[in-house]
Amino acid sequence: AQVPALPQLTEVALGRASADLYEALPSSARAQLGDVPATVRRLEGEATRMRDQVSRLESAIGELESGARFLAPPQGASPDGGRTAHEERRRVQSEFRMLRDQANAQLSETVAALEGIRLGLLRVQYGTMTAESITSVLDAARATSDDIARLGAAQSEVERALERTRSHLPAVAAPR
Repeated sequence: AQVPALPQLTEVALGRASADLYEALPSSARAQLGDVPATVRRLEGEATRMRDQVSRLESAIGELESGARFLAPPQGASPDGGRTAHEERRRVQSEFRMLRDQANAQLSETVAALEGIRLGLLRVQYGTMTAESITSVLDAARATSDDIARLGAAQSEVERALERTRSHLPAVAAPR
C-alpha cells in the first residue's frame, strides 16, 4: 500500500522545483544567473514567515472575538474619559485584521515571485528563454524580497505597539 504524501506548503514546493530546475541547467547558464538558490531560499523563508504571521494574527483575532462575547455592552466612556474596553478591543481587532490582510498580500506576492522564478528556469531549461532574459524575473523577485523585508520590519514595530496596547486591555472572565 502506498503511503499518502504529506501536504506541502506552496512556497516549499516551488522552492524545491526551482532548485531542481536550477541544478539541471548547464554550469554556464547557472553562472549567468547568479545565486538563484539564495534568492529562492530567502523568498521561501519570507513566505513561511508570512504564513506563520497570518496564522498568529488569525488566532489573536479569534481570541479577541471570543473574549468580546463576555464583555458587557458599552455603557459610555470609561471613567477616565478614554475608550471603553469594548471600543479598545474592537480597535485592536481591526488593526489585527489589517495586519493579517497585509501579511496575506505579502505572502501572495512572495509565492508569485517564486512561481516566476520557477517558470523562468523551466523556460531556460527548454530553450524558450535565455539565461540573460531571466535576469529581469530574478531582479523583480529580489526587489519583492527586499520590499517584504522592509514591510516586515515595519510590521514588527506595529505589532510591538499593538502588543503593548493589548496588554493594557482588561482581562475578561467567562461567565459562570
